Amino acid sequence: MKKVLISLAMVLAVVLASCGKEEEPKEKYVIYTGEVYQNGASGDTSVSVNNLETEDGKKVEGPVELQSISKIENKKDERSLNVADLKVGDKVDVYLKSGFEVEESSPERIAYKYIIKIVKS
Repeated sequence: MKKVLISLAMVLAVVLASCGKEEEPKEKYVIYTGEVYQNGASGDTSVSVNNLETEDGKKVEGPVELQSISKIENKKDERSLNVADLKVGDKVDVYLKSGFEVEESSPERIAYKYIIKIVKS
């Protein structure tokens, strides 16, 4: 009887200890805040953003084209937006995968595969 109670107590301790662990996010990401530099038209698949910067001061210089036709949402009501809904001067939070790369072109670009989402503030 003692062995059964001890075994039960050990199992319960293990279960309770594992409850307090937080899961790591599936995708590591970084959030940049910026301002829409060039608004898109209804047929556009990208938007240009200027002054991208993280809270800790990391920057992406100059206007950057974000190739993201389907990853835009509104912060206020979380509804999906398209490129044409963004206007010059709108503030946006850009969620990028850690290790993203900026393509050195004119203008510089961040490819669709690195963009998790863009949130209009």
